[in-house]
Amino acid sequence: MAKGMKMGSCRKLNCGNEIFTLKQLSKEDNDKLICRFCSARVMYVSSYQKQSSKKKVSAYLRLWSNEEHHENCKNTLKNAVNHLVAQSQAVENTQPILKKQQDNTTIFRLNLLQEAQISLKTSSKLVHNQKNTENVSARNKYVKTDKVLSSYFYSAVGIAKIRGLIEQDRDDIRKLENTVKIQYKDKLIPWNDFYYDDERYHVLYKRLEKSKVEHPVALKVTVKKQPDYKNASTYPWSIQCFSEQYEKEAKKTIIIPRIKTDILEISQAFAIQQTYILVGEIWLNKVKDKNNIFRNINIVIQGKAQFTIYVG
Repeated sequence: MAKGMKMGSCRKLNCGNEIFTLKQLSKEDNDKLICRFCSARVMYVSSYQKQSSKKKVSAYLRLWSNEEHHENCKNTLKNAVNHLVAQSQAVENTQPILKKQQDNTTIFRLNLLQEAQISLKTSSKLVHNQKNTENVSARNKYVKTDKVLSSYFYSAVGIAKIRGLIEQDRDDIRKLENTVKIQYKDKLIPWNDFYYDDERYHVLYKRLEKSKVEHPVALKVTVKKQPDYKNASTYPWSIQCFSEQYEKEAKKTIIIPRIKTDILEISQAFAIQQTYILVGEIWLNKVKDKNNIFRNINIVIQGKAQFTIYVG
């Protein structure tokens, strides 16, 4: 049986509709916890540290064995997707990035996200290079494109978070793949080409090495260090995240994701030991010493709509 999505809050028996967050719960509460939106029994899973990477895995809630959410519960995969589709379609004067089909599947149109990113960069240059800072046309285009891009990123991050919350449960992954199809240009792409958790950084690295990543991707990361500032022309703030250690044929490689931004407020929005789902452009650093076992993957974050806390 599918395990369902991880949850970050719930209710307690005999406590009415009061909502309890993970910080208010412990394993001792497990005999009285129920879903926030239905009466399905849920259990608290304590945080722990992975021995290999020393990364902290945050606490979360999940269904008890043989439990299922009610059909109309917001914590079902189907209803979580439908909620995002409705929000995507509610944005005026834009093509929805999530589009419902007649067979009840949803198309996630990844090319719209990429096109909006390119448009925002172009309009941003027009605004900042404009001698007349009162150029209304350029500024209006920039504001409109930024609004559209934010709504697209919100939907993309939401879909990626659903994938993250079901983790490696095969039944749930298959259900999501059958529910949401990812379209890039004129073809459907596998979910594995869009979403990468902390055990698949090496896969993303190899695809980037071979120039096989043409679109924004979703990355699950846990922040390891405070932002590092360098006097650079682009993305002066860099945030190091916990790495993946990968071994093949007795050769060890440590792959380190880094969040890159040129916005101080964004650099300060990430907390150490907190896990996030990010969506953005991605690239590799050039390898100067092939004997060095460390490799960096960089993801650009320039808006709050591009990331969300994983659980909680």
